[in-house]
Amino acid sequence: MSTAQEQFTDFAQRGQQALINTVKDWTDTAAGYARTVAGAQPELPTAGDVVSNVFDFAEQLLHGQRELAANLVAAGTEVAEATRKAAEQATQAATAAADRVITRTGATG
Repeated sequence: MSTAQEQFTDFAQRGQQALINTVKDWTDTAAGYARTVAGAQPELPTAGDVVSNVFDFAEQLLHGQRELAANLVAAGTEVAEATRKAAEQATQAATAAADRVITRTGATG
């Protein structure tokens, strides 16, 4: 059985490979398109430009994931706090009801 860290590493590696494959496909498509353009010789991005673009994209993606995670944690915290308050109120109401029954019947512990 793999640890959570190993699972995350595997997930990250698969994500990185998917991104690499996407960039390769994009580059192949762009190169194919450039060959079909009649009379024009558009300049293809350099390898350095591609690397910069990939990391810029990854940075934006990671920023978005960070915001999503922060929002999920905030929402979960709000739900947990609301649930805690509701449980506390229900406990207080049940205790008060039990106290009234005990008072009416004259029963004591």
